[in-house]
Amino acid sequence: MANRYILVYKDLAGNLRVAPERPTVQFHDSVTWVSNLDTNYVAGNFTPTNPPLFPQPSYAMPPGGQSTPAVVIFNNTGTGPITYSYTCSDAGSTATPAGDSVNGIIIVDPTGPGEERETKEVQRSSSKRPQEKALVGQTELNGSRR
Repeated sequence: MANRYILVYKDLAGNLRVAPERPTVQFHDSVTWVSNLDTNYVAGNFTPTNPPLFPQPSYAMPPGGQSTPAVVIFNNTGTGPITYSYTCSDAGSTATPAGDSVNGIIIVDPTGPGEERETKEVQRSSSKRPQEKALVGQTELNGSRR
C-alpha cells in the first residue's frame, strides 16, 4: 500500500496544473490532493464510474491544504493498466466548473492473482524452507528422523 500525492498549482502563466500528470496506483493505495492555492478546489468527476476508483465521488481541498486520502477501491485484476480521468476545479463543482479547472489522469496497474500468489510463495518459501533444511540436515547427521 503506497501513499500518492498530487499537487494542484498554477504555473507561471497562471494555468491550473496537477503534478504528477499521470500517477500510477494499485488497489488499496491512497491518493491525496495537495493545493498551494488560495481558493477551495475539488478533485472529482472520476471516469469511468463503474467500477468506481474511490469510495467518494469527489475530494475537497481547502485553500493551501489537502484533501482527505482517497483509498483506491478498484482492484485491477486484468492484464494491463486501466486509465481513469478526473477534473480538478475551483467553484466547488467538477461537473460544470465555473472557474479554473484542469483534467488529470490516474493509471491503475494490475494486481492480479499471479502477483498475490507470487507474494505468498515468497513468504512461504522464506518461512518454511529454512526449517525444512534444518530438519533435512538433522536427519542426515543423525541418520534418523525426528
